[in-house]
Amino acid sequence: AALDKVRRVRRPMHFADALRSSLHYHTGVTVCWDEISQEEVACYFPHADCVGGLCREHCMLCDIRLRCFQSAEHIAGALDQGIVHFGKEVSVLAITSFSSELCGAYPVVASPTCKSETPAEGAEILRTVFSAWKDEFANFLGPIWSFASDGDAGRRAMVYDLLMKQVIDPQHPLYKIVGNLPGLNLNVGDDDITADFDWKHEIKRKCSNDFLAQT
Repeated sequence: AALDKVRRVRRPMHFADALRSSLHYHTGVTVCWDEISQEEVACYFPHADCVGGLCREHCMLCDIRLRCFQSAEHIAGALDQGIVHFGKEVSVLAITSFSSELCGAYPVVASPTCKSETPAEGAEILRTVFSAWKDEFANFLGPIWSFASDGDAGRRAMVYDLLMKQVIDPQHPLYKIVGNLPGLNLNVGDDDITADFDWKHEIKRKCSNDFLAQT
């Protein structure tokens, strides 16, 4: 009897299963962005016959396709001269759903960085993800409701420019739900996407500001 009860419980749906299913979305999704460490080495992508592991900020300055032995020499020379760099970290953008049926975080972008990217360049990556999701997946898995990240200073500047464009005013359909929530930032970006930061970073920033104010 206990086993039959377990079998009747709906299991969380995987990303690919959700795309293949005929279910319509009932909630939205969050785009999450953070960095992970990577070993500063190059790798080979056989499907594209090119070199990976180089920073996205400068890899366009050299030809990363391995057309011949000289191609590898040119890439090594560009690395030696500092024209291009190994990625120090990998930026990972993942999608996570508010639905109880689609659990987990699903990476959609993994890109090495040498940490020289400007907020404007980061915003262009985010716009691309927003646009691609809206065009290809929003009708199946739900629209983007929010963007979540850590307390990186450059990312905060990017978020301010991208997701603080307008305010949810009394005429907005969402105002009756969120308009009277004390302390809630009512600034949003295009398609009413909100900006969310990890609370531990918010608390740390407040403590730092309080400490500096006392010194």
